[in-house]
Amino acid sequence: MPLYMDSHERVRGLTLEAVSRAYARCLEVQARHGARFLNVWVHQDSDDHGRLFCLVEAPTREAVVLAHIDAHGLWPNEIHEVVEAAVEAPARVTPERTLVHA
Repeated sequence: MPLYMDSHERVRGLTLEAVSRAYARCLEVQARHGARFLNVWVHQDSDDHGRLFCLVEAPTREAVVLAHIDAHGLWPNEIHEVVEAAVEAPARVTPERTLVHA
């Protein structure tokens, strides 16, 4: 099944609570569109706009759009088909291991 990363840009008044509700709704409707929502990431801007990134398995880009419209009405601005790279995750940097100190 193809894997897609989509983005929603300049989402006004974005809160983590609102994202949680919208994502829960995506999970409720995903099967209607043959999609499976895997994860969501949020970037909150200081100017009260935000950006969301969703990772979705779906048969087509159209299925991704329809699932979003059905769930909450927010169309993705961009949709990219992606593949998961088989890479080893780097070790997490702890404060005592940082390269730059204040």
